[in-house]
Amino acid sequence: MLKAGEQPSDAPSDVSTEWLLTRLLLVDGKRAGWAKDYERAPLHDLGQKPETNELVDWIICACRKEGNDAPPCREDVISIYWAVCNNAFTLETLILRATFGSAFYAKAAYFNHSCDPNCLSLRMGGNMAIFAVKDIAKGEELTHSYLPSVQLLRSMSERANLLHFECKCPRCSLERSSTTSAAYITRDFPRQFALTNQGGAIGDFKMTCVIGSDDQIHGKGVTMLEACEDVLLERSLAALEVLDPCLQASYNCIMDQQPIQVDDIFRMVRLWHSAAISMWMTVSALEGPPWNSRVASRQLRDTATILLHVISGEQEEAFLEALSSLRMAYGETLDCIREDLAYLGVMNPEWQQRLSEAAVRLGS
Repeated sequence: MLKAGEQPSDAPSDVSTEWLLTRLLLVDGKRAGWAKDYERAPLHDLGQKPETNELVDWIICACRKEGNDAPPCREDVISIYWAVCNNAFTLETLILRATFGSAFYAKAAYFNHSCDPNCLSLRMGGNMAIFAVKDIAKGEELTHSYLPSVQLLRSMSERANLLHFECKCPRCSLERSSTTSAAYITRDFPRQFALTNQGGAIGDFKMTCVIGSDDQIHGKGVTMLEACEDVLLERSLAALEVLDPCLQASYNCIMDQQPIQVDDIFRMVRLWHSAAISMWMTVSALEGPPWNSRVASRQLRDTATILLHVISGEQEEAFLEALSSLRMAYGETLDCIREDLAYLGVMNPEWQQRLSEAAVRLGS
């Protein structure tokens, strides 16, 4: 497991999480023979890039320093790297969706992806927990989603852009031959929106998300909301798309003790909650197979309701119902919110207290 922001003192500048995990696995003694048990499809061409050679040399040197009896060769490093790229997990909190690290779970990596999963997966501390979301027949394959729950609410073509393989799950197969995705499309940005002034504000914000710092992303997010809040209230899927990075940057600013207006956080969270409720209602009204996008939309509704109360103190009754729903979904325990409590304790003790007191009341 690799904690967010954790880097060895001798690491090259701007080394990616994938290379850092590769280093940890190789120092632990893993080699190409171990990696062959996992999917290792190249996602891009490493070629003979100078930075690749530098990273490979750095990792081999690190293994020698750790006293490995048989230091890895270049083939070992590249094989482990591709195994990590295809199978590692990003660790994020359930309610805030704040990234707190990444890890390679040897057994969980064998689970296949589905956009219609029969299991939920949750990284709890250093462990991976798997929970069934429906009755599963004997011999039926267990699947979970490689995508965050909010991404399961997007159309098939948009989900496909987030995966490096063609998903052939029942949901995707049916969507290829139906018009069900139209319900999602009407919740996204309208066509030609990018050519409008509001579309320009959204585009400016997205560009800042790519090249800007957290305080710049937060500032652009506030400007974007002032210009586009009316559109985002009507287009819930579009709102979720832009609000997620906006909230994450805002959380990071608070963690780094950068001055931001709490009212701006309230505004973002209220809009996030409104969009989550709207998507839940949209998905619930869909006819056809009971896809587990309904599970994803319900989880999004619950976590957004919890977040709204934690940040603002609003909707206490709905908050307690949502917290009970999460408890039921995750093994009749609220261990699933431990990382959120830790983050909230740093961000704002009052927010942490609201959540921890409710957890005690529910008998976590």
